[in-house]
Amino acid sequence: MSLTERIPLKMAGKLLIIFPSPEQISLLCYLQAHGDYEIYAVLHGKDDMPEGQEGRVKFICCDDSDSIRCLQESSVQVLCCHEEAVFWAGKYRSESWSFRFGTEYFTLLEKNAFKAFCERHAIPSARYTLSTEDISDFPVIAKPSIGFGSICVHNIRCISDAESYAENFDAMIRASGIYSYQDEYFADKINIPVFEEVILGKFYRTPFIVEGRKSIRIFPVRGITKRERCSTDFNWIEFGYSPEDSARAAKLTKGLHDSLASALSLEDGVYISEFILTDDERPVLLEFSPRQPSSRISRVVYFAEGIDLEHEAVMYFLRTPRKGSSRKFRGVSSDIRLRLQSSGIRFPELKGYEEIQGTAEVSVHRENIQCKYFRKQA
Repeated sequence: MSLTERIPLKMAGKLLIIFPSPEQISLLCYLQAHGDYEIYAVLHGKDDMPEGQEGRVKFICCDDSDSIRCLQESSVQVLCCHEEAVFWAGKYRSESWSFRFGTEYFTLLEKNAFKAFCERHAIPSARYTLSTEDISDFPVIAKPSIGFGSICVHNIRCISDAESYAENFDAMIRASGIYSYQDEYFADKINIPVFEEVILGKFYRTPFIVEGRKSIRIFPVRGITKRERCSTDFNWIEFGYSPEDSARAAKLTKGLHDSLASALSLEDGVYISEFILTDDERPVLLEFSPRQPSSRISRVVYFAEGIDLEHEAVMYFLRTPRKGSSRKFRGVSSDIRLRLQSSGIRFPELKGYEEIQGTAEVSVHRENIQCKYFRKQA
């Protein structure tokens, strides 16, 4: 059975895919001849434009004002495929656009606003303050209210460090990669420091699939190793997917992800969260984004579970699952490790693991680094 025969396409009219990956572009081009719709794909620049692609997929640059204006004047259904895609959608959206999530989320892009939202919906999240004078205990984690990745996120161990962070905040933001995003997408907002309580436990970056406003599959990928850098104290360089650990974490966070799906009106699709499981196994939400997970984490899930979440995100966007017909996934899981490190450095040997893909160059925090995946040997 062909791919298109397996996907009952439902959409009609205009579809807008923001910042798709190269793999998603290939899938969209394959599907372009099926279904009564037009597909528009927003890309970062002309270098991302695939050559020789014709048909219904129309590629536009994110700064092509004429093409964007035409899109704003029409009704489109939207899929965000990248962290920046949500920012772009928030800036250029029109009232006639239909998203995979409640548009209230666009008012929650500042971290303090999102944390207040979590409090209103009884979603467990770390407590925070906006003033150094209100910090009642140390250490705390200081971060920008408008952030990107983990840039300018630091551990703060005493009041003098907190005051120094606040005093130097504006200069630090201007010198970081955050400033270009703030200038582009949040020019009308003031970035401020947020001081968040430290939650001890296991950190997970977690893709999850929603159907019928419920999480039907959760894929907790645990942070194994992080290192401090001048730009952040939370630069994760190793992630791991263990079937047993991930299944347990998924069970413990099912209620949290169902609450997110309900509170944010998430339609069927693929999303990404970050949470900590405390030492007494309480889930505490750190971040959420109504987009698919990054390509690196998606590959971890693919190697572990055989599920291509980048494709799943597009397929959910284009189909209507029949009631009670959640897609069947393979039942055998693998133990996978992802390693990230600076270019030119030899990857450390992981005893008991074998390499399963050649070294790939990726970008993290605007830095080109290497990544490699390992599978635990039987």
